[in-house]
Amino acid sequence: ELNGEASAVFKATFEPAPVTWTTEVYPAEATGDGAVTFPASGVTPASGTVSAIAVDSEHYTFDHWERNGVSVGTNKILSAEAEEPAEGETSVIYKAVFIEA
Repeated sequence: ELNGEASAVFKATFEPAPVTWTTEVYPAEATGDGAVTFPASGVTPASGTVSAIAVDSEHYTFDHWERNGVSVGTNKILSAEAEEPAEGETSVIYKAVFIEA
């Protein structure tokens, strides 16, 4: 018994986890040479449309963007809606792929 009651009902309220915007540079050797600017490589809270810019360097040239391993374009400026991972995805990672110059 709980305070004279025969049963109790507990209610839990859940909120969706915040969406994050994750960027990476490939190959890793291109980091700091070829690079991603805003947001910098890493995880950034995201809402609405988020953009990232791939920057060429002396040794690496931007080739394309990938979302979870699938090419999504060759424009150096990536602009996408912050969204929950699609069915079957556990996260969303955008990768700037560079090739040696």
